[in-house]
Amino acid sequence: MSQLSQAKLQELDTLEESILSAVTGQPDRQTIEAGLSLAETRLGTHSGDPYHLLSALQPAIEGNGKDTTLRVKLGRVYLAADLPWHTVSLLETNADQLDREGKETLGKAQLALRRFQRQ
Repeated sequence: MSQLSQAKLQELDTLEESILSAVTGQPDRQTIEAGLSLAETRLGTHSGDPYHLLSALQPAIEGNGKDTTLRVKLGRVYLAADLPWHTVSLLETNADQLDREGKETLGKAQLALRRFQRQ
């Protein structure tokens, strides 16, 4: 866990605002990937809750249904954010089209849900 300066936090907040503005329209792949990277940074540095950003990115990623790479990346970040049910719902519908990484991510999310349900 790294400690971020106030200036760095402000920079991340500004970047997030910019990405959120862009995803209301038809964001390009670069914007979507920047949003996923920012969500991972937020998780890794404990500098904010990435859920709002992830939920804003999801429709753009789902709208590009043929790009399973972005779906898997989103699912992986949801899983890292302890939101396995989002990972499962995102990846289960296209499970037959997933690569090895996607199938592993889906499997980990399904296992996390089973463990959660047993508690």
